[in-house]
Amino acid sequence: MILMGGPIDPDANPTEVNRFAASHSLGWFENMVITTVPARYLGAFRRVYPGFLQLAGFLSMNPDRHIDAHWRMFRQLAEGDGDSAATTRAFYDEYSSVMDLPADFYLQTVERVFQRQDLAHGTFRCAASWSIPAPSKRPR
Repeated sequence: MILMGGPIDPDANPTEVNRFAASHSLGWFENMVITTVPARYLGAFRRVYPGFLQLAGFLSMNPDRHIDAHWRMFRQLAEGDGDSAATTRAFYDEYSSVMDLPADFYLQTVERVFQRQDLAHGTFRCAASWSIPAPSKRPR
């Protein structure tokens, strides 16, 4: 199970995303990445984690790989290899299809999955009063 690009147990194989989420307070996330939908858009005045910030985060984790992929696609198009370029274009069409997340969902996920690690510790609870058992620990 993957939630917002993070594993059930963030300590099992820590990534930059895991370390970043654990090293910043929930207040930091609320102040730095949560915004309000402007009045002229549907969902006006809702608090959200904007899709464009998600995409910027995704791209910034591996900038060299994304730049290389776009250069390769450009060369393929210039050489008339539209089929290969179409594969890359299809990937990035999907990759960049992000949407705003409700602020409460985003903040709760950061807190419960990455900071408190409720899933990994078997303490995750939801309104339906069921829980997800902690995964068995494997040697690392």
